Amino acid sequence: MAANVDDICQSLETTTLSTDVLSTLVELKAALSTVRTINLHTVVSVPSVQKLFGLLNTDDGEIIEECCSILKNVLLAWSPAVGLDLFKNDFDIGLKHPSTTIQCLCLRQLELAGEDDQTLLNWDSARDVIKTVINLIASPSLQVAKHAQNVILNISRTNDGLDFIYSSEMLSSLQEVLQKDDTVKFRVYELIVHISKISESALQKTRESGLLQLLLNEIHKDDILTQLNCLELLSDLGMVEHGIVFLDGAGIIKQIETLLSTSSTDLMGGLLLPGLIKFFGGVAYFYPKEVFNGNKTFVNLLLRNLTAEDKNLCSISVQTIGLIAKTIEGKLALEKLGNMFIDGLQTIGKMVKQAPSDLREIALHTTANLIHIPVPEQTSDNCKLSEKWFDHLDPNMLQIIMSIARQPFPELRHSSHSVLSALALIPWGQKRLCEFPGFNEYLLDRSTEKSKEAKESKYEIIRTLAESPTSMDIFGSPYIVKLKAYFLQGPIYVQAESQVAFEGD
Repeated sequence: MAANVDDICQSLETTTLSTDVLSTLVELKAALSTVRTINLHTVVSVPSVQKLFGLLNTDDGEIIEECCSILKNVLLAWSPAVGLDLFKNDFDIGLKHPSTTIQCLCLRQLELAGEDDQTLLNWDSARDVIKTVINLIASPSLQVAKHAQNVILNISRTNDGLDFIYSSEMLSSLQEVLQKDDTVKFRVYELIVHISKISESALQKTRESGLLQLLLNEIHKDDILTQLNCLELLSDLGMVEHGIVFLDGAGIIKQIETLLSTSSTDLMGGLLLPGLIKFFGGVAYFYPKEVFNGNKTFVNLLLRNLTAEDKNLCSISVQTIGLIAKTIEGKLALEKLGNMFIDGLQTIGKMVKQAPSDLREIALHTTANLIHIPVPEQTSDNCKLSEKWFDHLDPNMLQIIMSIARQPFPELRHSSHSVLSALALIPWGQKRLCEFPGFNEYLLDRSTEKSKEAKESKYEIIRTLAESPTSMDIFGSPYIVKLKAYFLQGPIYVQAESQVAFEGD
């Protein structure tokens, strides 16, 4: 087989007609299809792969597709890091090819190299390749641009890689790309935000590069679209605690508070509301007490917009409440709002019951967060609060959830399972589930779910009850034994049917 593959690749050097090249590639693919991935290194040589890369210097779409398909497989003969070292020049040429198929092939290999054992990689020796990748962030193809961003992000996950990306040469390339146009500029901003989220030291190095300050400056521009894009990225940065600390220290939170205070009266500023609510929701996730005590404008807008005609604004508000309610501190801050929050709970309950499907899914996930109490935090007061909120959502909420779980809509079923999992974790929820007619039978019936996703989300309910310290007392030993058997079998399980052969059959 080794000689066969090399012979086929050798014949490519003397083949000139496109039809002959194509038929030879088909022959090569057939030969390689019989080789297991683990054995590829024994039948594919470096010169053969370089010949295949050489064939990409064409504008024939069929040859490019066939050749890329083969290269994608034969490159598995080496680890991504070794492959990068062996074929650096080929990757660099491929990245500059006008075909997005070839560019994506090379970028994907570089992504994998970045995910590989970083100690094997010497990014400094691949400077030209990475500079080409940085330029591809400006590609007209969004797919190519995303792959390019991912390559740089993967390199940045280690200190050595981060130092390389922020070296003067690479930083100069990033700054050049930044100047191309607004779309590309925000792609670079998106990249540096993702890098900054990796760790506190990554954020510090990004700040020292000067790129982060350029993003922060955008919030002051008198351009609503620029402010919207900037808010989206700052909200993303605010989803990690070291990001919030940085934004607070840079005075950005105060500046965004000013935007929030004028947005409800300014017609154009109103377009910023979804981004503003999302941003302060991220801040409130980490510091709920401080935000709820110090920013009444945010709190009022958050609850008022649960009934907004703008469905985007409404869904952002529901999601934000769900985010804040993830922590006990967030729950306590919401509880201190009193009747205005109770009214908000009832509105969310109505959404679960009768809103359009996409909003119902969001409301269901928010409901799960509202009632979820981790076992270590299941004090009497916390459990009572969770149960009280569940009842305020709707007096018949469990019946509504079980009805949704039986409907033929996969996304809604999946979302309803998240609520049932939250109930299965907490003693009062377990009691209600156990007492609900038909629930025990439904839970053990594997035939209720058809899709892999639904089977797995239902399995989470099983797992939660099987591992719960209180479920045995509530459901009883015989039922929990069956439940644990289901748990051990896993989410995807088919009962084998035994067949008996009789003499004479």
